[in-house]
Amino acid sequence: MTPRTSNLLLPANAVTRIAENGVLLVFPINNRELPRSLWSEFFPNSPMVWEWNEDSDARVSDMWTLMKRLSDCREVVYSKWYQGRATFFSRELFTAMLSLRCFREDARRSISETAAALLEVLENNSPLSTRTLKELTDLQGRLHEAAYSRAMKELFTRFLIVGFGEVDDGAFPSLAVGATELLFDDLWRDAERFSAKKASATIDSLMPQSSHFRRFFEKSAPAKVPFNH
Repeated sequence: MTPRTSNLLLPANAVTRIAENGVLLVFPINNRELPRSLWSEFFPNSPMVWEWNEDSDARVSDMWTLMKRLSDCREVVYSKWYQGRATFFSRELFTAMLSLRCFREDARRSISETAAALLEVLENNSPLSTRTLKELTDLQGRLHEAAYSRAMKELFTRFLIVGFGEVDDGAFPSLAVGATELLFDDLWRDAERFSAKKASATIDSLMPQSSHFRRFFEKSAPAKVPFNH
C-alpha cells in the first residue's frame, strides 16, 4: 500500500502549481501526460489506478480529499470544464477566460431553456446541492437526467457556473454548484473591466495555442466569434 502523502498534497502546494500552470485537471485522462493534471504535477511518471479498497493507492484518496478542500477555498476556481472533468483554474486565467466568454462573446446567447432555468435559480441562491437544484427546477428523476447533464455542461463550459464545496445529499456527497457572478463576484467585476487585449494576452501566456486546454476553449466557444489579439 502506498504511504500517505499528506505532507505533499497540501492546499498551498496545489494552489502554487495551479497558479504556475493556469489550468490543471485533477486526475489524468487514461494516465496520459497531457493535458496536465495535479496528479502529473505531484506524481510525474506515476500511473494512477482507480481502486477503492484496503490495498488501493492512498494517493488517489488523498488527491480526492485535496480536490474537495480546494473547491471552495477561493484561491483557485473549480469547475467541471475540460470534457466535463474536474478542472482547477488560477484566478488570473479564469478572469481572462470569463472576460472573453461572458462579456465579449455573450455566453448566455443560445443556451437551452433548461440551462437558463438552472442559471436563474443559481443566480438567486448559490451554492446549491445537486438534489436541491433539481428540485427547484423540477428536474428530478431519470427522465430528466440527460437534459440536466447537458444543461450543466453548457453552463460550466461557458463559465457561468462553478463548483463550490460538497453537500451531503444522501448516500454520497454531491458537488455544490453556484453562479460565478455570485460566488466570485470580484473576478466577475474584474473580467468586466478587462480589455480584450489584456484578456487575450493572459490566455496566450497561460494557455498556449498548441495546448489541449486552448483547443478545447476555442472549440467550445458559444458563438462563431474569431479569437482576437
